[in-house]
Amino acid sequence: MNMKSNWLKLNSNSEPKLIFSPSVPRISASTHEALMHAQIFHRSETFHQLIDETSEMLLSILGCGNYTTILAAGSGTLANDIMLANFSVGTRCPLVLVNGEFGQRLLHQCSRYRSDTLVFDAGWGKRFDLVLLETYLKKKHEIDTIFFVAVETSVGMVNPVKKICELARRLGKQVGIDAISALGAVPIDYTSEAISCITGSSGKALLSIPGVLILFIRPKNFNTISGSIPHVLDLRSLLAARKSPGGVRNTLTSVLVYALHNAVADILNEGLSKCYRRGSLLKTHLLEQMKAISINPLANSDCPMVTSFERPNSIEWEKIRDYLKQRNLAVYDNSSYLEKRNIFQVATFGDYSLNEIFYLTNTLKDFLQST
Repeated sequence: MNMKSNWLKLNSNSEPKLIFSPSVPRISASTHEALMHAQIFHRSETFHQLIDETSEMLLSILGCGNYTTILAAGSGTLANDIMLANFSVGTRCPLVLVNGEFGQRLLHQCSRYRSDTLVFDAGWGKRFDLVLLETYLKKKHEIDTIFFVAVETSVGMVNPVKKICELARRLGKQVGIDAISALGAVPIDYTSEAISCITGSSGKALLSIPGVLILFIRPKNFNTISGSIPHVLDLRSLLAARKSPGGVRNTLTSVLVYALHNAVADILNEGLSKCYRRGSLLKTHLLEQMKAISINPLANSDCPMVTSFERPNSIEWEKIRDYLKQRNLAVYDNSSYLEKRNIFQVATFGDYSLNEIFYLTNTLKDFLQST
């Protein structure tokens, strides 16, 4: 008996085929093809060229060439750990801006490196009051580094990156940004000289397979730190690997890099502006259809590709989940921070169609009308 084949057949048949989750982007045919590509030796010149070409394309996605791109094996969480370990240690005092789950995670991560980390908490799902933030920064003179997320995925909210960076520049602070859910999803200006580091991941709106962490850094803003930092987090070793074909980026496999390469190439070939317009169009129709069946979005859930909705109060959510699954549908609903706040999310990372949006909303409508 072939246990592997049986397991795949059993489990793939039981899973929904149409998934609206920020953690499961819809990947293209060329990205699928890359996953079948023969591996390239990670110390070879060919691998180094693949890294360089992918890095250059990622700068096009970022919209600003004034950064050094680093790719390594790992998750977006690890990318944030590298940023926080290298750009908080050696500073006077770091500040983390929080208005959702992922800002809170940044705070917890930063506090592991700096127990004196300060927090400016706007409240879950709330906009940052930039007047209050400026007052706070002027009061806390010791703060010299600010970390925050560009898109607070738990809410589906785009934070005012340009305005925060302008405030930081004016007050002489450096900035580190978690852009994991923002890259490829929403146009954001990253040109501010206040920015020292931006993190990303090969999943989400870059439409590849998770497993490649992305760092955009400005080496001139990078402070040399003590040797106490774990080697896997040490930005110096990753910078050295970038300059040498023999350097090891946490033994990053060529298959994942090639998949990311093809995914980003597909986005650029289609055109970023077209991708953004498609996301906005799908969002508009999604909101209209949900409103018609009295399912409301969170007030500040304005990201084109991720929307958080309030769950219908009068109905057991498990019944809706089962009804969707029976019709090959799944939304994102089972993270603890979503369950705690009685919300669910619809994400369209990838080439989704209006017909698929209508199928989701009509299925929800059918269920609600039948109860």
